[in-house]
Amino acid sequence: MAGSGALLVRKERFAALTAAANEEKTMLAITECLAGGEGVEPMSLMQICAKHDWPYLRLLHWLASSDVRWRAYEQVLKFRADEYVAECVPIADGATPKTAIVARNRIEARLKVAARWDRERFGELANAVVQPPVTINIGVRRETGEVAGRVIEANEGAAGG
Repeated sequence: MAGSGALLVRKERFAALTAAANEEKTMLAITECLAGGEGVEPMSLMQICAKHDWPYLRLLHWLASSDVRWRAYEQVLKFRADEYVAECVPIADGATPKTAIVARNRIEARLKVAARWDRERFGELANAVVQPPVTINIGVRRETGEVAGRVIEANEGAAGG
């Protein structure tokens, strides 16, 4: 097959890039592409693989096979989360009544991605404590002018409010 020769060359080239002697250089190239900067737009792993003709799943497996590589990958995503959050205020400030909906969508998309990439700082609080709603009836006694109150209902099992 004609395609199998090209696939073999691609695999061999990727194996050379990810060999121990080239690991640091390859990780630097990946993290620089992921982060972007200095006039270069950040790229996703899929975009990086397409640009360099690398096999996407092999790259994922290679990144995930080392705690050091995976932490470096996650750290770059956290840096990008910072950038996405920082972009939100200028987007909101630059919105006009005509562009408000588009601006809101752009902001929401950035905040959702940031929450995925850095759950600790920007994600939903999974273990947030929600106090049960309490209904209190407060009134003033006519005879004495004294303020009196009593708990009518305390929904201990309910959450929200």
